[in-house]
Formats: sequence, C-alpha cells, structure tokens
Amino acid sequence: MVDGNVAFKVTWLYATKGDFDGPCNAAGRALNTHSGGGNWCRQPECTCNILDRNKDQREIDLHKEIPPCSESAMFTYPCNFNSGNYFKGIRKDEPIPMRHAQVGRHAFLTSRKHGWGEDERIIMAAYEIGAAGLINKGVHPHLRYEVSAKEGTEIRVLNLDQAPRFWKFYQNKYGPPAWGSKLFRYLSDEQAKQMYLAVQSASLLP
Repeated sequence: MVDGNVAFKVTWLYATKGDFDGPCNAAGRALNTHSGGGNWCRQPECTCNILDRNKDQREIDLHKEIPPCSESAMFTYPCNFNSGNYFKGIRKDEPIPMRHAQVGRHAFLTSRKHGWGEDERIIMAAYEIGAAGLINKGVHPHLRYEVSAKEGTEIRVLNLDQAPRFWKFYQNKYGPPAWGSKLFRYLSDEQAKQMYLAVQSASLLP
C-alpha cells in the first residue's frame, strides 16, 4: 500500500547568485558534468555538458533559453519535479514510471552538495500535490511523469544551513542511508507529516 507522498532526489545547482538561484555557472557545470551531478548532467545532449565541453563560460539566461534541467525550473510556478527518463537500453528516452503519487498528498525536494555524505542530504522544499501524472507540456518539451504543486502550498527553505536532514525521517529497510539511481521515493503519511512540519519550521528561520 502506497500513501501517495513522494520525495525527489535533486541535483545541487551551483548558481552565481547563490545555490539553486538559477542554473549552474561554469564552475558548477564542470563539477556536475564530470562527477557531482545527476545522470542528465552527464548526457552529451545536455546544454550544460555541451557548454562545458566547449569551455564556454557564459551564463545560461532563462529569459531567452529553455531550462537546461528540471532543477533549474523546479521553482517556477507551479513548483514541480519529475521522475526523469531512461538514458540507455531499449527504453531510452521513455519516462520513468511514477504512478502512485497522489493529489492532496505531499512532495519534497531533497539534495546534497558535492562532497557531502548521503546522510547529509537535506530537504529544501515541500508542497501539497496539486497535479500528478504523465504530461508533455510546460517548460520541458518531453514526455514525463510530473508532480506539481497546489497553488499557495509551496514551502522553501532559503537558508540551506537550516534545512532538515532527509534521513532523520526516512530509513531504508536494510543498511545505512543510500538512495540509489532512481530520482524518487514514496513516503508514508506519517513520514510526510513529520517532514512537512520540519520544512515549515526551517522556512521561517533567518
């Protein structure tokens, strides 16, 4: 039985104005495309990967360009994230199924900086799910399973030093904290309740 709450594994964005305040700058692109980022960062067709290979130091302008990744658009209205796509094999480019996220439950955005241990993963945002399912519209022109926020329910921790640790509220069935390759995990209602309260409290801290 799945309660319908979901937590996402988000790649850390090293933006010039501040972490997660826009797409990665040149130094962040170099880090994420080589060792610190997610699977998409390492794909040859990723804009950040192309810029890094060409040693292009320019900033990505979201007013003029398509967001290079889901992370760079996750705080646009409404707050959203998705389960990603397969990058190899017979299912290459197909969306990874995420069929059990439910409207009315909660979604959480989690991440960890390059060099942090998995046990240091933080929860930086949360929202009530307003829509969930397979779509191909919006800022990302590809088919994907996306979970977006109900209007007015987004909570974001701006001071990331105050963000709660994900593994304080979630435990694997066996072994130490380890996420694996999938971009999402389902949460029980009790786990989601405790996480939401923690994010809510952290969002009020200076």
